Amino acid sequence: MNILQINVCLDKGGAAKVALDLHNNLQKIDVNSQFAYGWGVKGGKSDSESNVKNCFRIGSKPQVIANFVFHNLFGFDLFSPFGVGRSKLIDAIKMADVVHLHVIHSYFIRFSWILDAIASANKPVVWTSHDYWILTGRCSSVGDCNKWQSGCGHCPNLSSYPATFVDFSATEFKRKRMYLSKISSNLVLVSPSSFLANELKTELPNVDVCHIPNWLDKNFEDACRNNILANELIKLPFGSVNVLVVSNNLDDTSKVNKELIISLLDVEGVFLHTIGKNSPFSGKNVYNHGEITDRIEMVKVISSCDVSLFTSKIDTFGLVMIESLACGVPVLAVKSKAAEEVLLALNIKPIDSYADIIELIRSRTLPTEYLNKTRESLQVSIFERFGHSAATQNYVKIYKRLISANKLS
Repeated sequence: MNILQINVCLDKGGAAKVALDLHNNLQKIDVNSQFAYGWGVKGGKSDSESNVKNCFRIGSKPQVIANFVFHNLFGFDLFSPFGVGRSKLIDAIKMADVVHLHVIHSYFIRFSWILDAIASANKPVVWTSHDYWILTGRCSSVGDCNKWQSGCGHCPNLSSYPATFVDFSATEFKRKRMYLSKISSNLVLVSPSSFLANELKTELPNVDVCHIPNWLDKNFEDACRNNILANELIKLPFGSVNVLVVSNNLDDTSKVNKELIISLLDVEGVFLHTIGKNSPFSGKNVYNHGEITDRIEMVKVISSCDVSLFTSKIDTFGLVMIESLACGVPVLAVKSKAAEEVLLALNIKPIDSYADIIELIRSRTLPTEYLNKTRESLQVSIFERFGHSAATQNYVKIYKRLISANKLS
């Protein structure tokens, strides 16, 4: 079985973590998986490419830069791959039994071109919808906007990622639906969250939709298993409290609530630890660890903290929450779709307000759902629900079903 994974990045962001781990897991069960990615550092090669088996870059720096400029002006990518990247991708599509798309909306490929190439080769498609982009005219997250339910147009959030100056969202919405209809009979959409899966089923009733939650990547899970946790009840210490915030971009206000964190830094005994780039926080009680790619180091930093915060309003699945919980670190998250998706599955309620989070940390208390849990028991519950093995097998089942159906057609 030959599977081609396609994602904008090789190892940056939640979608890349999931796609790359799936790629690695498939190879360990004798599935031939290739990983095609758009671009790495400054539009060039990824620093991790030499460490990943069977991967190649699609985009070239001039093409990525040109798409970045064009997309920021008009809201869509114009330039498709050329040269070696193009020929490698076309050959990989021809060889694949299934093409598995992940995130394809960030400056490296024209979506109509890649869907035409796949359709021309008559290849089945699995498309993991890591965000809302499939359903909208341009945005990857929708926030409180519901214009995507009626065809977009007059976009109220032109600065929303991926940003644009001119609004072609209505036109792009129609084009996207047209291309989705062209491949719908040979397509399975996968959502990491049940709420997004329901939206996909409603908006695209002729497309097969499945729900497979995101999971801990194998290297992270292995690092967690090798990290011995204290088998004692979880509690916040009365002295210093180490608070963790993790985000790919810590300066993104849609994912990181700066006001909350600044308020927490005024609470006596609070020390802030951040993982990610562009941290806007500084001070004697702030430890900015930067981007961490080594999974052992990641587990070490997370495990050193007493509590983790999740404040994103736009995520479709909170991978950073299950990573913290897998390290035995309790998560405090205000109500959001992603927080409810993860925490309610563990019978943990999200917090009602940011003020409540501040008061919990100030008083050194935790929600009652954590009071009878140990770090070890918290970790075990995450391994049972979000371990990597079951998710990989669920994808393999979808691949096999599509391949069988394609042979019969």
